[in-house]
Amino acid sequence: MNGENNHLFHTSALDGVIEPSQARRFKPALITAQLWLFAAFGALSLVAIALSGFVTGEQSPAVAVILGASGIVLFPLMLHNVARALERAEPNPEAAAPLAPELQFALHR
Repeated sequence: MNGENNHLFHTSALDGVIEPSQARRFKPALITAQLWLFAAFGALSLVAIALSGFVTGEQSPAVAVILGASGIVLFPLMLHNVARALERAEPNPEAAAPLAPELQFALHR
């Protein structure tokens, strides 16, 4: 055996098996999740603005309550949308090809 085949994680040791890249399939879902996360940050910013305005007295209490309530209501909804987008980005574990027995043995030593 030549030296390269003695190493498990070289491609020749894996019999040239190359997993197909699924990066393109997940890219829109990940971008959507990032945008929803940015919107959730905006909702938390509404709460911070409401607290700041209420404590300093720059805004009327009604405006502070409306801003704070809208931020508190929107934040969990947007985090739920982040979770849904990330679920779409995760690969289906049942669809993955099984590992070769040699690789399975080597990974579980």
